[in-house]
Amino acid sequence: MIEFRWYELVWAVINFSILFFLLRKFLFGPVMGMMERRRQEIAANLKQAEEARQETARLQAEYRGQLAAAQREAQEIMDRAVRAADEARARLVSEAQTEAARLRDRAVEAITQEKERALAELRDEVTSLAIAAAGRIIRRTMTEEDERRLVEEFAREMGESR
Repeated sequence: MIEFRWYELVWAVINFSILFFLLRKFLFGPVMGMMERRRQEIAANLKQAEEARQETARLQAEYRGQLAAAQREAQEIMDRAVRAADEARARLVSEAQTEAARLRDRAVEAITQEKERALAELRDEVTSLAIAAAGRIIRRTMTEEDERRLVEEFAREMGESR
Protein backbone atom coordinates (compact mmCIF):
# COMPACT_ATOMS: atom_id res chain seq x y z
CA MET A 1 0.00 0.00 0.00
CA ILE A 2 1.19 3.41 -0.82
CA GLU A 3 1.73 5.60 2.12
CA PHE A 4 0.84 9.25 1.76
CA ARG A 5 3.18 11.76 3.39
CA TRP A 6 2.30 15.42 3.58
CA TYR A 7 5.78 16.76 3.68
CA GLU A 8 6.63 14.99 0.40
CA LEU A 9 3.67 16.69 -1.22
CA VAL A 10 4.77 20.06 0.16
CA TRP A 11 8.30 19.47 -1.14
CA ALA A 12 6.98 18.42 -4.49
CA VAL A 13 4.85 21.59 -4.72
CA ILE A 14 7.81 23.72 -3.59
CA ASN A 15 10.12 22.00 -6.12
CA PHE A 16 7.59 22.36 -8.87
CA SER A 17 7.11 26.07 -8.03
CA ILE A 18 10.85 26.69 -8.03
CA LEU A 19 11.21 24.78 -11.29
CA PHE A 20 8.30 26.72 -12.81
CA PHE A 21 9.83 30.01 -11.61
CA LEU A 22 13.24 29.09 -13.04
CA LEU A 23 11.73 27.89 -16.30
CA ARG A 24 9.67 31.04 -16.60
CA LYS A 25 12.62 33.26 -15.72
CA PHE A 26 15.30 31.56 -17.84
CA LEU A 27 13.51 29.52 -20.48
CA PHE A 28 10.03 30.82 -21.24
CA GLY A 29 11.11 34.47 -21.63
CA PRO A 30 13.96 33.79 -24.06
CA VAL A 31 11.91 31.19 -25.94
CA MET A 32 8.93 33.56 -26.17
CA GLY A 33 11.29 36.37 -27.25
CA MET A 34 12.83 34.10 -29.88
CA MET A 35 9.35 33.07 -31.04
CA GLU A 36 8.31 36.73 -31.26
CA ARG A 37 11.44 37.61 -33.24
CA ARG A 38 10.80 34.64 -35.53
CA ARG A 39 7.16 35.72 -35.97
CA GLN A 40 8.28 39.25 -36.82
CA GLU A 41 10.91 37.91 -39.20
CA ILE A 42 8.33 35.73 -40.95
CA ALA A 43 5.92 38.66 -41.15
CA ALA A 44 8.68 40.84 -42.60
CA ASN A 45 9.58 38.13 -45.10
CA LEU A 46 5.93 37.76 -46.09
CA LYS A 47 5.69 41.54 -46.50
CA GLN A 48 8.85 41.54 -48.63
CA ALA A 49 7.51 38.64 -50.68
CA GLU A 50 4.25 40.52 -51.26
CA GLU A 51 6.17 43.66 -52.26
CA ALA A 52 8.37 41.59 -54.56
CA ARG A 53 5.26 39.99 -56.09
CA GLN A 54 3.69 43.42 -56.64
CA GLU A 55 6.94 44.74 -58.11
CA THR A 56 7.15 41.70 -60.36
CA ALA A 57 3.57 42.24 -61.51
CA ARG A 58 4.31 45.94 -62.15
CA LEU A 59 7.48 45.09 -64.08
CA GLN A 60 5.63 42.39 -66.02
CA ALA A 61 2.89 44.85 -66.97
CA GLU A 62 5.53 47.42 -67.93
CA TYR A 63 7.39 44.78 -69.96
CA ARG A 64 4.17 43.79 -71.74
CA GLY A 65 3.48 47.44 -72.51
CA GLN A 66 6.99 47.93 -73.87
CA LEU A 67 6.71 44.71 -75.87
CA ALA A 68 3.39 45.83 -77.37
CA ALA A 69 4.87 49.25 -78.18
CA ALA A 70 7.91 47.59 -79.77
CA GLN A 71 5.66 45.33 -81.82
CA ARG A 72 3.60 48.34 -82.98
CA GLU A 73 6.76 50.22 -83.85
CA ALA A 74 8.17 47.20 -85.72
CA GLN A 75 4.91 46.89 -87.66
CA GLU A 76 5.00 50.61 -88.51
CA ILE A 77 8.61 50.28 -89.69
CA MET A 78 7.67 47.27 -91.82
CA ASP A 79 4.66 49.13 -93.25
CA ARG A 80 6.83 52.14 -94.10
CA ALA A 81 9.44 49.87 -95.70
CA VAL A 82 6.78 48.13 -97.79
CA ARG A 83 5.32 51.50 -98.87
CA ALA A 84 8.80 52.80 -99.72
CA ALA A 85 9.55 49.62 -101.70
CA ASP A 86 6.23 49.91 -103.54
CA GLU A 87 6.90 53.57 -104.34
CA ALA A 88 10.44 52.77 -105.50
CA ARG A 89 9.15 49.91 -107.64
CA ALA A 90 6.46 52.11 -109.20
CA ARG A 91 8.99 54.88 -109.81
CA LEU A 92 11.47 52.45 -111.40
CA VAL A 93 8.76 50.92 -113.59
CA SER A 94 7.64 54.39 -114.67
CA GLU A 95 11.22 55.40 -115.42
CA ALA A 96 11.79 52.18 -117.37
CA GLN A 97 8.61 52.72 -119.36
CA THR A 98 9.61 56.31 -120.10
CA GLU A 99 13.09 55.20 -121.16
CA ALA A 100 11.63 52.42 -123.33
CA ALA A 101 9.26 54.90 -124.99
CA ARG A 102 12.11 57.33 -125.54
CA LEU A 103 14.29 54.58 -127.06
CA ARG A 104 11.40 53.41 -129.22
CA ASP A 105 10.77 56.96 -130.44
CA ARG A 106 14.47 57.41 -131.22
CA ALA A 107 14.49 54.08 -133.08
CA VAL A 108 11.39 55.04 -135.06
CA GLU A 109 12.93 58.41 -135.83
CA ALA A 110 16.20 56.76 -136.93
CA ILE A 111 14.32 54.27 -139.08
CA THR A 112 12.29 57.06 -140.64
CA GLN A 113 15.42 59.08 -141.37
CA GLU A 114 17.16 56.03 -142.79
CA LYS A 115 14.10 55.25 -144.91
CA GLU A 116 14.00 58.85 -146.21
CA ARG A 117 17.70 58.71 -146.98
CA ALA A 118 17.33 55.37 -148.76
CA LEU A 119 14.36 56.66 -150.73
CA ALA A 120 16.30 59.77 -151.72
CA GLU A 121 19.22 57.63 -152.83
CA LEU A 122 16.86 55.36 -154.72
CA ARG A 123 15.15 58.34 -156.32
CA ASP A 124 18.51 59.76 -157.39
CA GLU A 125 19.55 56.38 -158.74
CA VAL A 126 16.26 55.95 -160.65
CA THR A 127 16.56 59.47 -161.94
CA SER A 128 20.08 58.82 -163.14
CA LEU A 129 19.00 55.57 -164.76
CA ALA A 130 15.98 57.24 -166.36
CA ILE A 131 18.12 60.04 -167.67
CA ALA A 132 20.60 57.60 -169.05
CA ALA A 133 17.85 55.48 -170.65
CA ALA A 134 15.99 58.47 -171.99
CA GLY A 135 19.21 59.95 -173.26
CA ARG A 136 19.98 56.83 -175.18
CA ILE A 137 16.55 56.71 -176.70
CA ILE A 138 16.16 60.34 -177.64
CA ARG A 139 19.69 61.62 -177.58
CA ARG A 140 19.68 62.76 -181.11
CA THR A 141 16.25 64.33 -181.12
CA MET A 142 16.32 66.37 -177.80
CA THR A 143 18.42 69.25 -176.55
CA GLU A 144 20.10 69.29 -173.17
CA GLU A 145 17.45 71.68 -171.86
CA ASP A 146 14.66 69.31 -172.93
CA GLU A 147 16.40 66.50 -171.05
CA ARG A 148 16.67 68.59 -167.88
CA ARG A 149 12.99 69.58 -168.06
CA LEU A 150 11.96 65.95 -168.51
CA VAL A 151 14.10 64.91 -165.53
CA GLU A 152 12.62 67.59 -163.31
CA GLU A 153 9.10 66.56 -164.29
CA PHE A 154 9.96 62.94 -163.57
CA ALA A 155 11.47 63.82 -160.19
CA ARG A 156 8.38 65.86 -159.28
CA GLU A 157 6.09 62.98 -160.24
CA MET A 158 8.19 60.63 -158.11
CA GLY A 159 7.92 63.01 -155.15
CA GLU A 160 4.13 63.25 -155.52
CA SER A 161 3.67 59.50 -155.83
CA ARG A 162 5.21 58.90 -152.39
